[in-house]
This record gives sequence, structure tokens and C-alpha cells, in this order.
Amino acid sequence: MLDDPLLLARLQFALTAATHYMFVAFTLGLAPYILFTQLSAVRRRDEARLRAVRFWGGLYVVNYAMGILSGLVMELQLALNWQGLTTMFGYTFGAPLAIETMAAFFVESTFLGLWIFGWDRMSRWAHCACFLVVTLTAYASAYWVLVSNGFLKWPSGFSIQDGTAVLDDPVALLVNPSGLMAFAHVAVSALLVGGAVIAATSAFHVRQGRDTEGMFRRSLRHGWCSSWSG
Repeated sequence: MLDDPLLLARLQFALTAATHYMFVAFTLGLAPYILFTQLSAVRRRDEARLRAVRFWGGLYVVNYAMGILSGLVMELQLALNWQGLTTMFGYTFGAPLAIETMAAFFVESTFLGLWIFGWDRMSRWAHCACFLVVTLTAYASAYWVLVSNGFLKWPSGFSIQDGTAVLDDPVALLVNPSGLMAFAHVAVSALLVGGAVIAATSAFHVRQGRDTEGMFRRSLRHGWCSSWSG
């Protein structure tokens, strides 16, 4: 069986996609927590909460970078191992991926860079607004990826012209039931994963006695509530 190139290509892509999704799920779940923590810190002018934002923001940036790296490898495998799929259906399922790439790399990455290097260089409200854009574009990116994935599971809104699939109903592609259900599932599960990691990390620091400002006790409570609500 290991001599079958189709099986090897599937195993390779499955491993890469699973690795990529671990980082994606955590960043999607962590982003809303950072956003609302920073919003609370800005409103109250609470430096302790801002230090918590810096701590969780560092974890977000590391996982975001790893998600980009694994995503690039996954796109390379998609182009090299599945050329027939991209040749015939590139104009249909490839269009949402192109939009996602533009949103992730040009918008989300730009505002994340502003957020990283904008500490003490812009007003607190403007700095918080940068991460609001990061959070919104992160979920928008997830939506476009799942639109493409939904098309592969439930093809709709296209016709075959000269042996190539051509998109003739964009609305059918965007409201594909398979994609919408997957997006709802991913959004809820990401909040669950983010809350669980926040709670586990905070519990470790509390147990080690590294919580002089009560930052991790707050994070433990919020992460626990988030994981249960998810």
C-alpha cells in the first residue's frame, strides 16, 4: 500500500492539514478573548489587563506565524499533488481561496503588524481597533476557506465549459449548506479550544504561584466560561 502514490498524497495532505488546523483553531479561539480583554483594559485604563493582553498576544503571534507556515506547505501540496483538481475546478473552488489569501496576508497580517509594533506608538483606541480588524479578518478567512471546502463536498453554482468548471452562480457558492454548517462548527469549536487552552495555561501559572496581579485567575475564570459556552 505504501507504493500507492494516491494514498501517500492523501496521507501527506491529511497530516499537513491536521497540523495547520491546530494552530488555526487556537488563534481563532484566542483572538476574541484578546480583543475583549484589551477593550476592557482601554476602557478602565488598567495596566494589569494590558499586560495580560501582551502575554496572550505573544502566544497569538507565535501560533499565527506557525499557521501561516503550515498553510503555505498545504497550498504547495495542493498545487503539486492535486493538479487535476486545480486544473478543472480552479475557477470555482480556487476563487474563495484567492480571496482568503488576500484577506489573510494583506489585511489581517497588515493590521497584526500594526498591533505588534504599535504599542505606545498610537492611541489606545486605535491600537485596539487594529486587533478588531485582525479578529474580523481571521473569521472572514475561515469563512472563505470553508466556502471552498464546502464546494468540494457539495458542488454547486457551476457549469462545465470546454472541460473546465466555470462559476455561474456565486450566491450558490457562498451560501452552500455544507460550507455554512462547517463554518458554524469551526467557529464554536475554536472558541472551545481557545477557552480550554487559556484555562489550562492560567491554571498552571496559578498553581506555580506566578499570579501576583491576579491576571491568570481572571484568565482562568474567563477561559473556563468560554470553554463551557462553546
